[in-house]
Amino acid sequence: MGDMRAIAVVLLALAAGMLSGVFAGPVAAQAKPQVQVTSVSTGNWPSVEATVTVLDAAGRPVTGLAPGAFSGDIGGAPLELRDVTTASAPGIGIAVVLTFDVSGSMAGAPLDQSKAAARALVAQLGPDDQVAVVAFATGVTVVQGFTKDRAAANAAIAGLVAEGNTALYAGVRDSIKLAASAPLPRRAVVLLSDGVDFGGVSGVDPASTLAQAEASGAIIFTIGLGAELDRAYLGDLAARGKGQFKVAPAPADLTDLYEYAASVLRSQYILAFDASGIDAAAAAGKPLTVRVDVGGVAVAGAAAIDVPQPPTLSPTPAPTAAPTAVPGATGESSGGLSPVVIAGAAVAAVLPASLVLTLLFRKRTASRRTAREAETLRRFRRPDAGPVSAGIERVVAEETARAWLRLPGGEKAPLGTAPVTIGFTADCTVQLPNGSRGPGLERARIWWRDGSFMLHNLSRAGNLQIGGKPVTWAVLEDGDEIEIGKTRVVFEATDRDPPGS
Repeated sequence: MGDMRAIAVVLLALAAGMLSGVFAGPVAAQAKPQVQVTSVSTGNWPSVEATVTVLDAAGRPVTGLAPGAFSGDIGGAPLELRDVTTASAPGIGIAVVLTFDVSGSMAGAPLDQSKAAARALVAQLGPDDQVAVVAFATGVTVVQGFTKDRAAANAAIAGLVAEGNTALYAGVRDSIKLAASAPLPRRAVVLLSDGVDFGGVSGVDPASTLAQAEASGAIIFTIGLGAELDRAYLGDLAARGKGQFKVAPAPADLTDLYEYAASVLRSQYILAFDASGIDAAAAAGKPLTVRVDVGGVAVAGAAAIDVPQPPTLSPTPAPTAAPTAVPGATGESSGGLSPVVIAGAAVAAVLPASLVLTLLFRKRTASRRTAREAETLRRFRRPDAGPVSAGIERVVAEETARAWLRLPGGEKAPLGTAPVTIGFTADCTVQLPNGSRGPGLERARIWWRDGSFMLHNLSRAGNLQIGGKPVTWAVLEDGDEIEIGKTRVVFEATDRDPPGS
């Protein structure tokens, strides 16, 4: 009898463990905190922006981490951390796709509870967030496109009706496509299903949707309802999408899972790194690794990134020399074209092509810097002290300046071969007056290369124009008006060769 009681106790313990695993999902197996790099932007290289999820050992989002808790590197080369912002900060929004399985098996309490749970998630979204609603059964329907109108989103959710089969893979494919079209850089998909793809009704290869999720940059939450689920697929989908897979044994459990997804999205960190000290060519193919100190426990997450590789600028070809006429040469006659005329025609044909090539070389381009430029930037010297008088550090003697930046007050900053950073922050070589109060948003770097001064926009917000047009990279020309933030400076070239050229 005692043996029977002991066996019963063991069985109860095993059952309790299995149930707790169902409710908690895969996160319960974590022995320590977890870091997920959900998306990376290198569009303004060398500025690198990463969105990071930090979870504790129980899978709960970790909030309140100080900037000192974060560090990052690309292939082991350390990055300078410029800024840490939380996803709940004003002005930082996320676009969320709410995707519902509305097949016939969802009729009644399952769909009613999923609607209530989704409305609870919508209620947690911030004023800058947007939401879209997708439904899939035999086919896929975008019920509501991205909107900030909470009433419109809730009306779309309320109108869902359950009928038909389950085109799970098609629902995933179209939801990720919709997320990719979102007007906000941070994106997420929260998908609910109570079954498996029915009889190939999707007509979609599931492996292609997993690859799509991995490449999308959207964080993907998958929520399974009931016991008849494609657990392997939904779990893999969430893992590829840097999200979480959760299971609700009963419809009443859905609200907690949707609120959990909302809390993770609102607790993410946006990290701004400066990769100026890293050679773009050497960084190609290397992952971005983010390390976080969570209560004394060091954890890390990594993501593949696309480091922009600049093309090499080609020098302007010299015009082909025209042939010289030789008096008395064979073929010269009073009735034909003389060699002098022929030579003139050849020069006339060559010159337009040469002029076009010269203009193309001088035209501002959006090309990214080369490895040589990166090496130059790595040698860039920052001021040891804070802002100097009048915001200018004399990096080159005025009498040897190759060019100047004329500032709003009339003062001129000399330019030589050393890279110069202009902007509103204390680390800028030329610190501009009356600038933005934002942290490091408006900055540009100018340096000498291949006979010209180049400019690279370092602004995360991209708020820099030349001649009224936004630029990322440009070859500066005499008289160019550079608008950075709300301040204008003018580039003025001289006829002097720069020192060391």
